[in-house]
Amino acid sequence: MANTGDLLKEAQSIASTSPQRAEVIYKEILGANAPSSTGSPEVHEQAVRNQEIALVKLGELYRDQKYASGFVSGPHRLTGSC
Repeated sequence: MANTGDLLKEAQSIASTSPQRAEVIYKEILGANAPSSTGSPEVHEQAVRNQEIALVKLGELYRDQKYASGFVSGPHRLTGSC
């Protein structure tokens, strides 16, 4: 799997031309586990930062696509809770 930074760049570059693919990538970033805290703290912090950016960008994508139901159902699909 590509690192979250590479995925984030890809999603941002295609968001305007392929919003559905960008949505999938943002969700993949959000579903990724941040590297273990036993590794480099910088790598862990960057992965978490990328997840934060992906969450904001996903919200912007939903807003731009006028996809309000994505705001409601999105987090439930990520966590598996209802």
